[in-house]
Amino acid sequence: MNKELKIVADYSENTKLVRQKTAKLLGKTGVYIFLSIMALIVIIPFYWMLNISFQSTGEVLNSLTINFFP
Repeated sequence: MNKELKIVADYSENTKLVRQKTAKLLGKTGVYIFLSIMALIVIIPFYWMLNISFQSTGEVLNSLTINFFP
């Protein structure tokens, strides 16, 4: 009557699910990083124009350095 009961857990499906979720998360992260960089490329020229609009003509013509904040 003394029988041993062995319980074996199968983690192969669990590891596959973890890999899929990790790949999906890395893919989404990559897309968001790419979109953020592209947004900066588009926004910087508008910021540059706005910044120059607050400078006087002499400041714009005489400045050889880039001033991000007026």
